[in-house]
Amino acid sequence: MSHVAHELTSLKTDMLNLLDDMEAVLDSAPSDIRNRAKSYWMAHVRMALTKEHEFLGGSMTDCEDTIVELEEQNY
Repeated sequence: MSHVAHELTSLKTDMLNLLDDMEAVLDSAPSDIRNRAKSYWMAHVRMALTKEHEFLGGSMTDCEDTIVELEEQNY
């Protein structure tokens, strides 16, 4: 794996972990606020990073796609 792809993979993992932490923090928020956050901005961030999510749809190009492209080009 190229250095750039490796770094992106590591950062993607960090971001997904932080997103999980944010979701845990929101568990104590009122349900309407929590549900709005999970359905909108948290969903957008997760779909921009990975194809592994419970939401309908996804990004045209997500972080995983970029990592694969870099690996294919041995960049």
